[in-house]
Amino acid sequence: MKCQGPFEGKDAATKIDLRNSMDFFCMLKTCALIKRLGPGESVHVLANDRNFLADLRRVHPDCSFETVSCVMGFEENADYLVRVSKRIPQSDNH
Repeated sequence: MKCQGPFEGKDAATKIDLRNSMDFFCMLKTCALIKRLGPGESVHVLANDRNFLADLRRVHPDCSFETVSCVMGFEENADYLVRVSKRIPQSDNH
């Protein structure tokens, strides 16, 4: 199973490669990584399953999601990179 893979220029703690490996274990691993983020911190997720992002948004409404790049365009099952950032709580955001 390939849940963590190489990204050029990214720290291993801030990236996860989910291409061609979408299963329950990978979703749990991704959610655990996001849960450990502090306010304002982010993780890069490389994936090729468009449904995964919708599921992740539903599970983590406290995060923002930004598509950084579409590696191979917008074809079905194309690779894309998403930055998931933990939002800063409003009380801390002065």
